[in-house]
Amino acid sequence: MYLTKLYSSNKEFETIYFKKWLNVIFGDQEREGGKKRSENGIGKTKLVQLIDFMLIKQSSDLYNKMSEKLPSSIFCLEIQYDDSNFLTIMRSSYDTKVSIKLHKQPDQNFLEISSDDKKREYPELGQDKAEEILNSYLAFDVQIPSYRKILWYFLREQTDFRNPFRHANTFKHKDWKPDLYALLGFDSKPLIEKYTLDEEKDTLEKTIRSLEKRTSAISLNEQEILKERLEQEIATLRREIKWYSFKTENIDNTNISELVKRVENEIMKINDVQYNIERELELIEESLTDQSATFSKHQIENFFKELWETLSLTWNKLKERLLEVKMFQEQITKERTSFLLQKKEELLKKKAEYWERYQVLDEEREQLLQKIKESNTLKKFAQKELVISELSNQLKKIDESLATFRIIAEQSKALQDVNTKIKHLADSIQRQTKRENYPSFFTEIVDIFTSAYQKAIGEENELPMLFVSKNKEGNVDFFCKVYNTIAKERLEITDGHTMMKTICAIFVLAILIVYAKNNLRFFRFAYHDWVLDWAWKPVKRAFVEETKKLSEEYGIQYIISVIKTDFKKTDSLISNNIILTLSEDKPLFWITF
Repeated sequence: MYLTKLYSSNKEFETIYFKKWLNVIFGDQEREGGKKRSENGIGKTKLVQLIDFMLIKQSSDLYNKMSEKLPSSIFCLEIQYDDSNFLTIMRSSYDTKVSIKLHKQPDQNFLEISSDDKKREYPELGQDKAEEILNSYLAFDVQIPSYRKILWYFLREQTDFRNPFRHANTFKHKDWKPDLYALLGFDSKPLIEKYTLDEEKDTLEKTIRSLEKRTSAISLNEQEILKERLEQEIATLRREIKWYSFKTENIDNTNISELVKRVENEIMKINDVQYNIERELELIEESLTDQSATFSKHQIENFFKELWETLSLTWNKLKERLLEVKMFQEQITKERTSFLLQKKEELLKKKAEYWERYQVLDEEREQLLQKIKESNTLKKFAQKELVISELSNQLKKIDESLATFRIIAEQSKALQDVNTKIKHLADSIQRQTKRENYPSFFTEIVDIFTSAYQKAIGEENELPMLFVSKNKEGNVDFFCKVYNTIAKERLEITDGHTMMKTICAIFVLAILIVYAKNNLRFFRFAYHDWVLDWAWKPVKRAFVEETKKLSEEYGIQYIISVIKTDFKKTDSLISNNIILTLSEDKPLFWITF
């Protein structure tokens, strides 16, 4: 995939024609003494952002600025997605919709038909759909869900050279490591599956800890023994009651004893219902308490204020969204509170009704027992029924606890199964990441990277090393270390240092070259904005000479930006490769923002 042309409906925007080798964006400015970034503002970085936007970046600070400053501009990016086919992506500064036009010939201008849907195969697409369609036409030969997952490696702004492997805004390892792993030629399926199982393991462990808090201090074995003892006692009491019933079947008070049993049974049922009501009330009270711990508008606003620069909205629009979130939160909380209070009132009413019934039954029971207290046999009968009732309640609680233990056992078994799978996958990852098992694809990348780095830096005694290894979590880590072969020590690589920037750039070029050498469908371009800003002039020349040679040899479209302080515009090394000149008088966009 190459970039071929970038143009706009606004005549002030200079059409950019990209070459299939080294491309130079020339900043016709000099660095002023003591001012570290005086050369900013002409649009070198904005060009990276604009290309990213045209390749369907969904959240863009540049888009927010364009929608405000360039309210009626349309931009078109023409790309070559295989040997003989092209497509043009059309986006406006005032709408998030995307249109895609397929064509066979390059250097087309579709602005005059931008409103004619019949001439565009994919008009007015949502951004998700547009990305899906573009991804299907690119059809890269790498195990990644979308080209956008790895695009940042090939489109880097000045602040994106702190790490060759990881973007500063990517936090979770599972969001970038499997993609880079696949990009380097490894089989990423075990790693993807392991990250999924790691999350499942974490969920199971949290569930088990939560369930364990609900069980009593008595162990599972002790509860099972207690249950068996209670069941034996109840069985013994029931046999005795049956014997007493047989012995006293001719006593006049037999009917009274039956009434006692009926009353006791109903009291037991009421106790069960009351217990359930109490549990529901407790849960309602917990819910009412929990939802009171909401975040105030001030807290939410402060939280998002720290992150607003990374979002796609302006601060005023963000505040409007925050107010909407707060209003929605308050409405949901109000409705939920109303429902819970209504439910609580119903339960309290039902509880009162059952309590009244309980009192009536309790009084009736006392009266019946009073009638039969003269009969020692029936008195024992009633007492044993009461004991059975108490033991049955204990047994019910034990059964609930044992049910929880059974769930814990099931979850523990599932956790054991997950751990077994994780170990199997970790072993597979370990086998892959042994140096003797590195895929030849990655070995090619390492070889090209090492050679290009030494030539670009110009220090033969500096030996860079790329390697991938399994970490203590059983996943993977990526490393780049540079050794001084004379001093036999590792060199310190600092974020933002010329050495780190060169490593980032050469790493990407090595990847592009190996994909090109193996004739695989993949990016054939990269734009690295001002990668040489503070390098020594000999390093700058060596870097450009090497990247120019490699881009021409392998058909890699490598775009860099330089300024007058780095190179003269007439320098033979870059003069024929300049595709765009920017200055304060002629910035990328015709107005400053």
